[in-house]
Amino acid sequence: MNIIWWVLRPFYWLGLLPVIAVFLVACVQFSRDTDVSLGIMAIALVYFGIGYLLFAVAPRYFKSRLDRMVEKVKLTGFNPSHEAVSVMFNRYVGFDAAAKKALYVDVNLNSATVIDFDQVSSWELVPDKSPHLLFKLVTRVPNLHEIGVRIKANQFGAWKSDMHSLFG
Repeated sequence: MNIIWWVLRPFYWLGLLPVIAVFLVACVQFSRDTDVSLGIMAIALVYFGIGYLLFAVAPRYFKSRLDRMVEKVKLTGFNPSHEAVSVMFNRYVGFDAAAKKALYVDVNLNSATVIDFDQVSSWELVPDKSPHLLFKLVTRVPNLHEIGVRIKANQFGAWKSDMHSLFG
């Protein structure tokens, strides 16, 4: 579901300009042809409502769903000092420096995994063609060899220093 939401966002922006133009034309021509103008304006308002759902309601829903999964683990005593949430709100990685544990939550797989720092082989911040950095954590956990979380590019320096302080 998160991926569908993420893919639909640019298409919405692409369609927004013509919808605004047609909406404004319908407003200007309202007195000439009321029935057609009302229909066009109603369709445009529905399109604006879809935009509100895509950019306001959906992100809050996805973030709250991820937060609920993280809170379940936090109730067991996990207290993260460093946290990363993916830009799609489908993955989370948190690090508890005191307990020397990491938490990986994947909403798509409906899984939460606590990993000891001893099981972490390496970490890497990978800048690529994407506007969002890939934070990669390589582990020795059998079903979870590589964890990837896309984070905002402006968090690069902070994450690099945080990971150096945790893992060296």
